[in-house]
Amino acid sequence: MSDKQVRDYDKFMLRLPEGMRDSIAERAKENGRSMNSEIVQIIEDALIADKVAKNRHEIRLLKQEIQALDFDIGMRASQGENVDEGLEELFKLTARLDDLTGGKPGPINDVRDPDIPPIADIEHRLANIEGILMELFKDKLKPNRP
Repeated sequence: MSDKQVRDYDKFMLRLPEGMRDSIAERAKENGRSMNSEIVQIIEDALIADKVAKNRHEIRLLKQEIQALDFDIGMRASQGENVDEGLEELFKLTARLDDLTGGKPGPINDVRDPDIPPIADIEHRLANIEGILMELFKDKLKPNRP
């Protein structure tokens, strides 16, 4: 949380249509937030969704590229090849994807392609690749001894 005092935040007066205040209060209670926090969250989600919608095509292409690279890294790792460059590129692509989606996993679901795994699946695959590499190179890895 920020060290800002409440008086330091921007303020904006808002007129709500009849019944909306009650709906927001109910939703805030369900989510364990104040009404103010709930309204800010709703606005933030809408802004991120707009950002995703504007970048939908690039997000889809990035996800395809990530999937292909993920497969290639897995194949190379299973054959005992060096995958450092591929992993570095994968991290760059996922960072770009985070930039385009506001770094939040939720909006990615809005552009989910059934043929492309979500980021959580890709992170799981990276962990599997790491396990494969550790197994392949366990005999070559020597413990650091002083």
